[in-house]
Amino acid sequence: MVGSMMESHVGVATAASMVAAVGTSAVSDLDAAWWATHSPYAGGPTYGPGVIQLPDAPGQGMSLA
Repeated sequence: MVGSMMESHVGVATAASMVAAVGTSAVSDLDAAWWATHSPYAGGPTYGPGVIQLPDAPGQGMSLA
């Protein structure tokens, strides 16, 4: 199980990247970034219906906004 509490987009992107690379045997709970009203970063993961989508950009796909 991979989950999140109140991580920023950076923490959620890192956890989602790990799940994408290694996989899990249970449901991943990576919705913490939904609660953030503002992020100092541009880019990063986005959410679709029931999924988190990682960017195609290098690293976590983020830059300072």
